[in-house]
Amino acid sequence: MRHKPLLSFTLFLLAAALHAQTPTKAPPLDVLSVKPDTSDSHDGSISLRADGIYVQHAPFRFLLLAAFGNDFAEDHIVNMPSWAGDQFNVVGKVSDADLSKLHNLNREQYIEMRSQLLQAVLAERFQLKTHTEVRQGRVYALVPAKSGPKLKLSGDNPPAEYISPQGQHVQLGTMATTGQIAGHVAPVAMLIRSLNSAGQLDRVVIDRTGLTGNFDYALNWKPDSPAPTTDNGADDTALPSLLTAIQEQLGLRLEPATGPINTLVIDHIEKPSSN
Repeated sequence: MRHKPLLSFTLFLLAAALHAQTPTKAPPLDVLSVKPDTSDSHDGSISLRADGIYVQHAPFRFLLLAAFGNDFAEDHIVNMPSWAGDQFNVVGKVSDADLSKLHNLNREQYIEMRSQLLQAVLAERFQLKTHTEVRQGRVYALVPAKSGPKLKLSGDNPPAEYISPQGQHVQLGTMATTGQIAGHVAPVAMLIRSLNSAGQLDRVVIDRTGLTGNFDYALNWKPDSPAPTTDNGADDTALPSLLTAIQEQLGLRLEPATGPINTLVIDHIEKPSSN
């Protein structure tokens, strides 16, 4: 298990609509502001709004991971700068003429749009240049447990919004926070991305479940560090480890294996000054 400092960072992968659409290319950024974040907040967020991309209190490493679709575990990004933990606030707006391109996106289009806009931010203000390599290495293969998968298959026509039995609004896709991953109308690929971004495993996770379609699921575990607390601030010692939670709650397990690892190589990067 990796023992890295965990930030209270929430990354939303959501969809405004789920009907099939043709691929959408991100419009160019008309206004771009990148500023170092000097606050003490670690509640980072990256969101796509009707007029562009907004980032608050986000470390550079998360900007990089989100920009490339979370296809790379942080341990497999080469030449990460020493200031990767520095946080930034970003506002990237598109012109009025391009606003219509940001409406009615399905999940895949949303993620692709966000990635394209973040890549534009990193290229323009961070002077980022990269290339990718695929290397064989030690991985965890996510496979069905003997008890069988426990993920609930989503309906054929899921609603554009999901309201939990407790009356809470839940965004579609995956939501990952420290010690928690929740999926609503989400494919296994999104679960894999969240597991690889959790900072709790010493290997990259690859998909060998054979599961297709969209699922609803909830995964809760006791992080390595810091100790989780309940809403009232008390230590929650009842939660299992991540490996146990995956098997008990999802009916899946992580199996040590050898497999392909996507590697992102940073060829050039510059730390931006405030503008």
